[in-house]
Amino acid sequence: MSNKITDEDIEKAIVKLKPVFGIKPGIYLTVIYSIIILLGLFFILIYPGLKNNGSLVYVETLPGDTAVYVDNVYMGSTPAKFFVQKGESEIKIEKIYFKPVIMKKFIDGRVFGSVLFPKKLKIIHDLSLIDPEGFLKDRFKQLSSFGLIEDYYEHYQMPPLVSRTVSEFLSGTKTENNKILYDFLYSMRVNLGSPEMVLDYMKAISLADNPDSSNEETDLSIIPDYFQKEKNSEGLVLGIIKAYPVNQRKNIIESLGKIEGVHTILNSLSQKYSDIQISKKPVPVGEKIIINGMSKFIGFSSGSYLSGPPLVESTDPLLDDAILVSFPHIETVSDFYILEKEVTRKDYLLFLNENPDWEFENIDNLIENHLVTKDYLSLQDFTDGEKPVSNISWFAAKAYCEWLETKLPPNLSTYRIKLPTEAEWEAAAGFNATGTSNNIFLEFGVSAGKSTDFTRIGKAGLYDTMGNLWEWCDNWYFPADSVNGSFGLAESIYEGAEKAVRGGSWANSEKEIKVSTRGSQNPAWCTPFLGFRPVLVRK
Repeated sequence: MSNKITDEDIEKAIVKLKPVFGIKPGIYLTVIYSIIILLGLFFILIYPGLKNNGSLVYVETLPGDTAVYVDNVYMGSTPAKFFVQKGESEIKIEKIYFKPVIMKKFIDGRVFGSVLFPKKLKIIHDLSLIDPEGFLKDRFKQLSSFGLIEDYYEHYQMPPLVSRTVSEFLSGTKTENNKILYDFLYSMRVNLGSPEMVLDYMKAISLADNPDSSNEETDLSIIPDYFQKEKNSEGLVLGIIKAYPVNQRKNIIESLGKIEGVHTILNSLSQKYSDIQISKKPVPVGEKIIINGMSKFIGFSSGSYLSGPPLVESTDPLLDDAILVSFPHIETVSDFYILEKEVTRKDYLLFLNENPDWEFENIDNLIENHLVTKDYLSLQDFTDGEKPVSNISWFAAKAYCEWLETKLPPNLSTYRIKLPTEAEWEAAAGFNATGTSNNIFLEFGVSAGKSTDFTRIGKAGLYDTMGNLWEWCDNWYFPADSVNGSFGLAESIYEGAEKAVRGGSWANSEKEIKVSTRGSQNPAWCTPFLGFRPVLVRK
């Protein structure tokens, strides 16, 4: 007889629970299920409130993107949401240049149902701008970096930083006296380097004029209204045109030409500088000054000159990048003396001997203070002292000038030594270039700046103003400064992101470098293509 269990046996089987301690199954199962349900409700409705008894805190500020701390622990930036345990807490809201807000808050809590119905605390606070000048200077420098970027892409877009700056300034000052803001916006024109920045700039202007306006759309039609208060409307138009790619400029010019008051400016730009007569130009005066027994400076008289590339009749300057970057304009300089050659390794070694802070051995400290990069003084063989020193940052060049100034004799106590402005450099190099030959540009076998020799002297008696090494200039570089009338940003509190450089180097083709050619570098950068040549000017 087989004991195998069949499907029929399973179907007929009856399962019966036995009593436990005399308690019938129906009773103890009910108790077990009740306990499970109660435990579930406890862990859902009560336990979270016991473990984390507190409130969800929401913080909103005007302006936004403000750091929030609870008991000195960073919780995020506004608009922020975070949980705080029940009890007394210190909440600090902090944004640089704005007055910090510190408040003591008793954070309440809820034990029952805290997951489903959490206790909430909402904090809304307007911040006061306590250092408006510092705020605008910092933003200007940030915007100068963005101004150097000509092209943006889908995954790399320029933030609306100009309009955001205006919005945050207005929310933090609560005043109708916004002269400093309008000065900022006027200076900002030199940073217009892309269509994205142009449109954000126009939005910022609209916002400054109408803080309560809810209009988010801004286009170039705002220009006529801005002309009424604008000191240099022509420069603004040129800056806008220059910010657009060449293949879009004709359409932009056409659009601007339809705006009342703009077409007259556009119609006259091509011929504006062709008939300029300058009575007094800066020229060498024949006077030379030798400092410290080794630095010979050649004097130039004060005067004005037409800066920039020559205008060619067949070329539309508004469609020519080479012209718009160094747009023809009048530059005026006072008397100055400029070093006849680029500072040599021998000269720089004297500086290092008296200024150990600038020695290569101190490079980690210099890098930490953002004064140089890791290539500072690299590849410099100081036994070959007549070659121009390279791999020098703008800050190092400036320190050298300050050191050399201490060597001035008593009869020159009213003078100072500094790096040349672009206007001073171009005045000297422009006159000098007419007699220059054998410039050091890109050629086979050349891999560094060469020593000065008498085959490369120009009409003014200067060596290697073109080629050999790019040379640091004193002023900041801005993409649209020349179309606004001068290199850099004269008499301004604002700093840029990069310093101007001039002259080209041994790594450039001679065809691509003219006296008017401009370049720029981060002031801390040290490259083998870059040196410097100081000037001597009255204090």
